Amino acid sequence: MRIELQPAYLLHYRNYRDTSVIADLWTPEYGRLSVLAKGARRRKGGKKHLLVPFTPLLISCRGRSELKTLTHIELAAKSVSLQQTMLFSGFYLNELLLRLLPIADPHALLFSRYGEVIESLQQDIELEPCLRQFEWFLLQQLGYELNFSVDAVLHQPVNASSYYQLDVNRGFVACVEGRYQGANLLAIAAADYSLATTRQVAKQVARQALQALLGSKPLNSREMYRQMQV
Repeated sequence: MRIELQPAYLLHYRNYRDTSVIADLWTPEYGRLSVLAKGARRRKGGKKHLLVPFTPLLISCRGRSELKTLTHIELAAKSVSLQQTMLFSGFYLNELLLRLLPIADPHALLFSRYGEVIESLQQDIELEPCLRQFEWFLLQQLGYELNFSVDAVLHQPVNASSYYQLDVNRGFVACVEGRYQGANLLAIAAADYSLATTRQVAKQVARQALQALLGSKPLNSREMYRQMQV
C-alpha cells in the first residue's frame, strides 16, 4: 500500500531504537496510521522537527502491515504553537482521538472539525463550549450521538423542569433522582453555554459518555493538567 502526500495531523509519537520514531498520524482518507520514521532523530538530515502536533502536515508512507514506513513529511502550513490551557486542551483532543479511533478508520468530517478547533485554540475563545461541541461531534461520528432534547424512553421533548439520567446506550431518561435538569439539557441542545450550570452539566455529560468508551484507564492529558494546577 502506498499513500502519497496525504493531509495529516500528528497525534502522538515515541522514540524507537537509536534514531527512529514511531508516530501516530491521522489522515482524512486513511484514518489513523501508525508509521515508522526511520532516522528521524539523526542530528543531520533528521525529520523529528517536522513531527509537530496541531500543525497541518503532508505525509507519504508505504507498507502492507499495520505499521507503515514514512517516506516523506512536510509542513502544510505554518507551525502551530498553543499556550498553557489551550495546549493541554489540544493534548486532550489528541488523546481522545488516539484512544477512540481505530487504525485505518477514516472520518473526513471529524478531521475537518478537528482542524477548525485547533485554529480556534490559537485565538481568544471561550474554551469549554468549543471542547464540548467537538466531543458531541466525536460521539456522533463514532455512532453514539446524544439527543439532548428528547426523552429516550418516552420519546417526548425534554421538560425544562424535570430531571434526567444519562443511559449511555439509549440517551436521557426522566428520573425523579436524575442528575441533569432538563433546562440545562435544552440549553446544550441549543448550543447556549451562557450559564455556569449549563457548562458544568455539559462537562459532566461529556465525561460520562466518553468514559463508557474509554474504559477505566485515565487520560494522561487530564492528569497533566491537574498537576499543572497544583
